[in-house]
Amino acid sequence: MARRMARHGNDAISAVDRLLNSRDRHLRLAATMVLSHVSHPRAVAGLIHALGDEDNLVRLQAAVGLGQYKTRQARNALLSAFPDRLPSISIALLRSMENMITPEMVQALQAMDGQQLAPRVRAEMERILARYRIKDQRQRTQSSSAISPPLATAPWLRRLPGGLCVGRAIRGLEKTVAAVLSWRLPAARIIEVNEGSVCFSLNKGDMPQLVQVRSLQSVSLRLERSPSVRLTEDEELIEIMSEFAHTKGLQSLLITGDMTAVDGRMLGHRLRLRSARPPGYAHTLRIHVTEHEVFVEFLSPVDYPTIRDLAPLSRPLASCLAALSVTGAEDVFCDPFCEDGTVVIERALLGPWAQAYGYALSDSRLPTAQEAWRVLAPLSENPVESVRFGGWQQGRLPLEDKSVDAMASVLNRETLLMLDRRHPAEISRVLRPGGRTIFLLADDTDLVEQLQEHGLKKCQQITVGEPPLGQIVVLTK
Repeated sequence: MARRMARHGNDAISAVDRLLNSRDRHLRLAATMVLSHVSHPRAVAGLIHALGDEDNLVRLQAAVGLGQYKTRQARNALLSAFPDRLPSISIALLRSMENMITPEMVQALQAMDGQQLAPRVRAEMERILARYRIKDQRQRTQSSSAISPPLATAPWLRRLPGGLCVGRAIRGLEKTVAAVLSWRLPAARIIEVNEGSVCFSLNKGDMPQLVQVRSLQSVSLRLERSPSVRLTEDEELIEIMSEFAHTKGLQSLLITGDMTAVDGRMLGHRLRLRSARPPGYAHTLRIHVTEHEVFVEFLSPVDYPTIRDLAPLSRPLASCLAALSVTGAEDVFCDPFCEDGTVVIERALLGPWAQAYGYALSDSRLPTAQEAWRVLAPLSENPVESVRFGGWQQGRLPLEDKSVDAMASVLNRETLLMLDRRHPAEISRVLRPGGRTIFLLADDTDLVEQLQEHGLKKCQQITVGEPPLGQIVVLTK
């Protein structure tokens, strides 16, 4: 009967919700059984309430029912209720948590004193944690050995009509982004460079090649609209957005700008997309509406081929750093303070080089850098063996004098604390005359002054980011 009643969804929840406070334990149990079978988000609050019931069967039913809701609210409730005074309910809580387990939940379970748990509860928890470790290791292996397919073959990019595009850029690096765009995509016509954006024009057939410009954070297509026609009635624009969204596999819609909530819901209905809450997620169509234009985001940060261990912002930032350092296609490139190898990889994806090196003060992240390069190397014009990763050797770089043409590196606070006067001397030693080095400095430091003492000249300084991420300093020898 509970299953049959649960088919009524939201109406069933309204009908049984008040019974959760009944004095009759059978009515409370019946209400909890209905909520367990409804599969509706509104049922979560009632099931959480039932987790605190004095009756054992009610708590057991609530623990089982919450396992189907993979929400933060359900996770927190299950974790707070564990362990229960009855081992059978504790095991039910564990099995429901396994359906939605996160690294944070794993840490919380591992931190518990297992000696205070019943033996069968402790054994069940150990089995669940062991299965999680196996699953997590398998996912890590799959994510490190597989990357997104090259976007140049994506059908949704080939269907874009071409025209005016607006690329979002890191503040302070707009001119660098425009230079990379012209370099990597000669067919692009730069129209305007503004604060935080680059406006350019591109023909339809060249749209798929935009993936090569990794210094762009995201790219939107700018479509003109008539102010006298409601966007929900503009058949041409709706057809373009609908074809793009469904070819790409988007599922939700996020609208900003000049549009009422009513028109937004109507547009979502016409595009067959549900409304998304900011900032949306990977399968969200984001559009910005003005009186004369509609901006449709078609390249978002998650669209660029990368791997899980590299942060989204590191791609455009590292690409700009690498672009500022390039002196030619026969460069010998070096990142003297590489962490996860991002700068080396982005330099490789910009174009050919003669050789590249990545050195780290600590060896802990070198395996990540090596694996990231192995995975992403096929997307570059450079062979896998053209990069060597390693560590500093007693304060020295294992390179010959004047053997490096270009350097670029991100110096975070932890790295800056590890530097001493030997490091700028080594950088000057291995850099050839006329070579250049680019550093992103997170804090004020005397590194630049020390490099100048060793013969380098500061020729440019850029404050990047909003809020500021740090200072990019360009030096030449």
